[in-house]
Amino acid sequence: MTAWLHRVLGVNQSDSRDISRVAYARLLKNFHPDLCPNSPANQVRLELIRIAFAVMSEPELMQEHARTGKIPNSITMTDELTARLKKPGLGHLARGFVKNFRRENQRNGKDIVQIIYLDYEELIAGSSRIVELERAERCNDCSGSGATKEHPPSQCHLCDGSGVLSYRNLLAVGLPCPFCDGNGAIIIFACQSCDGTGSKDERVPCRLSFPAGVDEGHRIVMKGEGERGVQGGRHGDRVFLVRMRPEEGVERHGKDVEFRVQVAANATSVTVPWPEAGPLRFELPDGDETMLFIAQGLGFPTSDADDRGDVRVHVTRAKDQP
Repeated sequence: MTAWLHRVLGVNQSDSRDISRVAYARLLKNFHPDLCPNSPANQVRLELIRIAFAVMSEPELMQEHARTGKIPNSITMTDELTARLKKPGLGHLARGFVKNFRRENQRNGKDIVQIIYLDYEELIAGSSRIVELERAERCNDCSGSGATKEHPPSQCHLCDGSGVLSYRNLLAVGLPCPFCDGNGAIIIFACQSCDGTGSKDERVPCRLSFPAGVDEGHRIVMKGEGERGVQGGRHGDRVFLVRMRPEEGVERHGKDVEFRVQVAANATSVTVPWPEAGPLRFELPDGDETMLFIAQGLGFPTSDADDRGDVRVHVTRAKDQP
């Protein structure tokens, strides 16, 4: 059967104009903006209802529609409805047909990369951070339905809840149902808490642990916690990237850490903070302007307990003022 507009009104193609008028009046009451939210979805449904009645009221228009399965060219449509009707395709009604239509607008979510800065003391000894993740949790106000509890979702009568409007021309033709936008269900009164999505963004605390000696550039990947996919697309990942917090006079070179310290001309010792062995103190020889001290085996730890970096302290003595 090629014609389908009569199904918008919930009547048979052969029904009289009077029967169509009664169905038209009933649907107008359900979707009229004075009686329900004037949402974009309800506007499209109201437009379809009016077009269906206009076509069924004119025998010539109904004949044209029955012949082609399309809305007659003499009928003016909004851009929104035109967009919903412009992608019909060969249906074959094979397994996976519904999913194929929904897959057309799929978009995978992007990965979100977040840099975590750690002080060198934290990199040496290990550390942890509490971060907040945004997750789409089920809306408690509507129990995930997307509709108010007083007006729960109803099955779409045009596609019988399949989400696909199919009709037969020379071949089986199908498109995402324009009345429910391919969802298979009708929500007239959307939940105000979640705007009809059935979920709400919630901030959930999560602890990240960083082992002692963690490398710069180390990645912690949380699958599916990135940007959300659209129309069934894969959610992106959230990637946490470790960096050492920039600090003047402190550099990391692989498993070694280097300090660059300037001391007074008459200084006799130098001390640098260190998280494990306490402050490292070095005695300064007289007369030397530049010195290098190495504390072996006190640098960044590695997976091999016997292979640990060094602490290198470069000291520059200020010159005496004349």
